Amino acid sequence: KQTEAEGGRGVAGAMACDTESYYKSPLLDFIPASHPRSWTEEKRRVKVGKKVLANPDAGVASFMADLKNPDLVIPGFAMEPVTLYKHMAQSRVLKCKVSWEANGQKKEAACGTGYEELLEVVQSCACTIEPVQPAQVFVQYGTWNPMATPGTYKIIRRPDYQKLMEDPDRVCREWIKEQNAARRKMEAKLGWDKLGN
Repeated sequence: KQTEAEGGRGVAGAMACDTESYYKSPLLDFIPASHPRSWTEEKRRVKVGKKVLANPDAGVASFMADLKNPDLVIPGFAMEPVTLYKHMAQSRVLKCKVSWEANGQKKEAACGTGYEELLEVVQSCACTIEPVQPAQVFVQYGTWNPMATPGTYKIIRRPDYQKLMEDPDRVCREWIKEQNAARRKMEAKLGWDKLGN
């Protein structure tokens, strides 16, 4: 006959097993690929960046216009938080202020976007960014208070900047052509091109 103590251990053991199986279950397999919870961090940044590019506000549009102007030299930019959504690990900047210099003239704009979206916008304008002091959103240890710090970044125009600004569709077609050529070369090397014959 099982004692009460043993019975308790049995229940506790079963609970431990249930908990373990719960945490090890492949829950992501049941979430559709279109659902944000299934996205990687990189994919999420690209998705939110595309949303902003599709419908930029006045601040983002003015910053993008300068970034796309080949006559302007923009060495870098800074961004600081205006509105911070506080929810522990899910905290994020909702609005920020961006400041930059174009040919020595100081400019700034209020953007209705967060840090990640703005970084994607800059990279979509054929620019590479190098963090000098990365902007961060974090939960402060001890007080557990979500905080956001400003950030500073260098801007380096990519080698294909001029071509991309003049004819973005042509650059896209050339990139697709290069990818297809590389794929055909790999298929020929591995003998995959002969599988259908």
